[in-house]
Parts: sequence; C-alpha cells; structure tokens
Amino acid sequence: MPRKIESCPPVPKLHSKTAVLNQLKLDIDVITPMFGGGAHTATVEEDLPVRGGSVRGHLRFWWRATRGKRCETVAELKKLENVIWGTTTAPSAVKVYLKMVDRGSPYRYPDRKDSLSYALFPFEKNPRESDKPGSGLRGVHFQIFLSYPPEMSNDVEAAVWAWVNFGGVGARTRRGLGSMRVDPKKMVLDSANKGHREGGSPSDDSELDVLKHREKLQDALSPAVKDSAAVQAWYERVAGSFNVPLDGVIREWPTIPVRVFANIKQSAPLEAWKRGVECLKKFRQEPEFARRKKNGKAARSKWPEPDSLRVLTGRHADEHKDPVTNVTQGMWGFPRAELGLPIIFKFKGDRDTGEPWLSQLYPAVGNRMASPLVIKALALENGQAIPIILHLVTPAVETAILKSDKNKWVVGVADRRERDLPVGGPNIRNPEFAKYKESPLAKSREGSALEAFIEFAKDGGYR
Repeated sequence: MPRKIESCPPVPKLHSKTAVLNQLKLDIDVITPMFGGGAHTATVEEDLPVRGGSVRGHLRFWWRATRGKRCETVAELKKLENVIWGTTTAPSAVKVYLKMVDRGSPYRYPDRKDSLSYALFPFEKNPRESDKPGSGLRGVHFQIFLSYPPEMSNDVEAAVWAWVNFGGVGARTRRGLGSMRVDPKKMVLDSANKGHREGGSPSDDSELDVLKHREKLQDALSPAVKDSAAVQAWYERVAGSFNVPLDGVIREWPTIPVRVFANIKQSAPLEAWKRGVECLKKFRQEPEFARRKKNGKAARSKWPEPDSLRVLTGRHADEHKDPVTNVTQGMWGFPRAELGLPIIFKFKGDRDTGEPWLSQLYPAVGNRMASPLVIKALALENGQAIPIILHLVTPAVETAILKSDKNKWVVGVADRRERDLPVGGPNIRNPEFAKYKESPLAKSREGSALEAFIEFAKDGGYR
C-alpha cells in the first residue's frame, strides 16, 4: 500500500457563533536573533523555527512564574498546572496552534569584539576544532492561536504576557535571544464573555466588557511607557489585572520579582539588546571594575574565583603567587555561581605557566542551573525597545560542585584523589567577598553577585 502524508489541518477559525471559549490570535515578530530550539544542539530548524510544542512549554514556565505564585508547595503547583495545561494522559483545555508567516533569514555571527558575542558564545565556532558556529535566524514572524475556557483567562493571559515581554523563542532567552514583539493592531480576541443569546447573537450589555478585555491585553502585550517609573507602573498594573502577587516570597521554583529594572533610553531592538548585554559583560569582565589593567590591557581578575583555584590546587604562575583578593586556605569562594551554572574556568597558558588546569563548577544536582537574571530588549508600542533586567525570585544557591580531571585539590577535601570538591553556601555568598580592595562585590553587604550586579546596573542608568 503506498504511503501518503496527509496535509496539515487548517488553523481553526477564531470566531464561532456558538463559541464557549476565549479565542486569541497574536501576530508576533522576533526582534532579536533566534538560536537553538531545534532537534539538534545549538541549531534552529529553518523549516519550522518555532514549534507549537515549544510555545506551550514556554507558557507553562511563565504560568508557574506568575499565576503559579499563588501555590505554596510544588505538589500544589503541579496539581493546578495539570488542570490548566494538561498531562500525558489528560489533555489540556488550552489549545495552542501556530502558523509560520516568515521563517526569517540567516543571522551573521558578530565579530568576537562585539558585545553581542558575549550572549552568543555557546554558539560560537571553536577555532581550535572543526566545529561550525550555531545557526541563527533573524526576521522570524509567526502567528499563534489560543483557545481556552473563560475561567482560565487570567492563567493563560498572564502566561502570555510574561512570555512575550520577558521570555522568547529558541535558546538563551534569558540573555535576550529570540525576544518578541506583538503587533497590537493585528491582535484578535473573540471572548466567550460576549454573553450569546439563543441563536448566537451577542448581547449588547456585554460588548463593553469585551472591549475592556481587549484593551487590557493590548496594554499587557504592547506597553507604551516614557520613563522607568512608567515601566514599573505598567508592570504592577498588568500583574494586578491578572491577580499575580508581587510579594517577593521565595518559592521552590522561579517566580517574577517585585520590580523590573529598565534603562529608559529608547532605540532599535538590536541596539537595546546590545546595551543590556554590555551591562552584564562589564560587570563580569570590564577592565578597571572586574579586572586589573596592565600595559593598557585587561589583566588579573578582581573576582575571588581565580585566586580561590590557585589556593585550592596549589598551582599558580610566578607573578600570581600572591592573591589580589582576600582569599586564603580558610576563606575561598565562587560568588558568580549565583549568576548561573556551569562555569568553566580556564587560565591562559595553564600548560606553560603553572596555573590551575581546566575546572568546571556545576550545580549540586544536574548539569545546569539557569541564571535568575533575564536581560533583554522590551518591545514598546511605538516599535522601539528598551533594555530591561528581571531578577527572577529563586531559592539561594546552597551548594555547587567543582570538578576537574587534572587538578588535585590540596584544600577542602579529605582525600586528595577526589576529583569533586563541594562548594558550600558560605563559599558562594559571603560578606567577606565585599571587603577587599576593589572588590566587584563591594556594593553588596552580603557579598552576593546578584545583589552587586543590580547595584552595578543602577549605576549604569537602570531604575
């Protein structure tokens, strides 16, 4: 029997005279390059760069970060999430359909000196190996169609609000890749709250409610703001309209914070994204602030990690024998673990100078801990964008694991043959890290890299 591939069914019509569901259509442009998200690591599927299944996954995450804040335990969260978004055995009442309008064009990887390469480094070609740089796209344009019961409106629409403004499509969305803009003029809402009479004609007394519902979504998905105070007011207004608590309480899963930080200077989306990335890059690597300068070039790091590795391994270059931090055998640390894991530590000339060998810092469980910092371009109603920083509320990093195939630990382990070195909470967040001369953590009383970064961003114009 010959095999025949059936054509895909048409996207369902948004309007039905007997509709009992809210139906929402959004027209979305991807305003920053999109990488990853495909079947293979660091690649994007050119034929179908955005998939309905991945959109549903993003919506589930942002639902947990918004409306999921009402839950107190993971068990309670999971129970409510399954009711709304479904399980492998119980289908969801929320339907998500997707239509590609423009699959975009290849994105040219920036020069390594460009600040954007800092956000894109996982997709960079390794010049020492034969691997190719990850594939990226720009100019992607798609539509999504959602249908959902009216009693789930706040749940679905809060998730859409957070995904559109603080998330994205593809990989590394927390570093601003795959950011999106909704065209408010093309948004279509068919609300079940029309109050249909028998025969399907809408009742006149509900039309005002439908108009308010549409205006509420337009405000949520296409902000019109003029200053940082207006950004925060919009954030609080929309969260309140969806009954999302902004309480700062730490749950066991990431949730949205009490406030959002914005640099109000408007520009094209790529430029706004670049300014956001530059802020983080300068905090971690900028000469004078994060590194010393020697002969006009970046030299030794002022962060505790390099000196800590030298103390832990007993290895160092002759000129790096004395720490530039207050690290000792009894007080060493890795504060940048708070910014996301894993972290790879590779010293220049480690084979020839006696510096520590390659090491990796991993979370205590699993191989990856996503950064709680969302740094991206927020698209505005007028087509411009501003860089924003969203510090997701997450549990503190209590433990990490330092691994190395070659280094032998001379501090911190009972048996020097151990390859894994536990890094505890006081070795991640410690007030002592803020006390030495020119410490990048000086503005955090707790010696926290997250707190210090927010203060650094404030000094750079984020409010």
